Amino acid sequence: VFGKPFPWTFFIGRLKFEDMVLSKRKITEGIKSGEFSGEDDEKLATIISLKKRGYKPEAFQKFAEQRGLTDVDKVISQKDFFKLLDGFNE
Repeated sequence: VFGKPFPWTFFIGRLKFEDMVLSKRKITEGIKSGEFSGEDDEKLATIISLKKRGYKPEAFQKFAEQRGLTDVDKVISQKDFFKLLDGFNE
């Protein structure tokens, strides 16, 4: 179009986590209702709580490399996610 090359585009599938509260709104509501003690509550999967639990950045990098990028959405349960992270965190 207009003598310009068409930009290269691609789709990367999403990674959906089951049984995990990741919504900022739901986390805030949970803190207000007393369900969570704060954003560093170990029941949450926030960066600060994962850091507090001892997970290293390298574990997340290894997880991402192992799962890979595809054009299909992937679903992983909380149990499987933390099982993999524990293995990569060594």
